[in-house]
Amino acid sequence: EVLINTISRWNSLNLLSLKQYGTIEFRRMHATLDSDFVSAWTWFCVGFVEKFSQASMFDRYLYPFVGGATSMEAGLQRLVNAQNNATIEDLYEIMCNEDYPSMPPSAFDKLICNRY
Repeated sequence: EVLINTISRWNSLNLLSLKQYGTIEFRRMHATLDSDFVSAWTWFCVGFVEKFSQASMFDRYLYPFVGGATSMEAGLQRLVNAQNNATIEDLYEIMCNEDYPSMPPSAFDKLICNRY
């Protein structure tokens, strides 16, 4: 319940849509006096944008799906299917465990309470 209350669609970070839609949503951060949470939120927002705006990320997460497809629609459908199978563990690996992590694991853990 703590996890759902922390990352639900009614909060600033909605990771629950990852399973249903293959997307995440981040908005303004909700009010808090928890400086560790503010720091984690900042790490995530900046790290996510920096990580996924790199050309190498397009090579890994876009072009394999749309390249070689019979049509743009078919390529986008392959991308949608991959997004529908994405997990929080996948996001954690990309954000925290790759050669150039974009945020500390402790910040990721602070945002989702714990990895499941």
